[in-house]
Amino acid sequence: MTDNIKYVFAVIGFVLSITAALPYLLDIFRQKTKPHLFSWLIWVLITAIAFAGQLTDEGGVGAWVTGFNSVVCLFIFLLGFKYGEKHITRGDWISLAASIFVILLWLVTDTPFYSMICLCFIDVSGYFPTIRKSWHKPNEETALTYFLSGMMYVTGIIALQNYTWTTLLYPASLVFTNIAFVLYLLWRRAVTKGNHHVD
Repeated sequence: MTDNIKYVFAVIGFVLSITAALPYLLDIFRQKTKPHLFSWLIWVLITAIAFAGQLTDEGGVGAWVTGFNSVVCLFIFLLGFKYGEKHITRGDWISLAASIFVILLWLVTDTPFYSMICLCFIDVSGYFPTIRKSWHKPNEETALTYFLSGMMYVTGIIALQNYTWTTLLYPASLVFTNIAFVLYLLWRRAVTKGNHHVD
């Protein structure tokens, strides 16, 4: 695939990232969506590390989709202080501690491939606070944002200029986790609606 086509997919990825963020941000300001502070902090940290790892392994223009997404995550995290979920559990603290451990591990090993494996695991654990919250409040998350985010990483994968396990593993896992979370939200909404407990 030519570099010009990869640049096109990188641009599409940026557009999808913006398009995915807008409904989430609007729902936050409408106080319909309440982001969990810990989930978004974890995602800020690991997307930033993943971006660094992709750059190290010459991911090229496709890596910038990950970098831009880390900025979006940071903005949502900051909004979470005012508009986010306030109920924090022990499990939430464990998820946060695990992500910090991975950062320390990454700094010690300085090996992009192994850090990517850890980051994929921690990204899934980062969903824990939001999954827990969404079990009872599935309408306090914007499903469209997660779906578009998954599609964004599909374009990011296509736009990568160097295909290795280090550059591929993290965005591929994000495609899976975002789509899986959308299905989870739709399932919980159907169940809570059926039980007449719509939040």
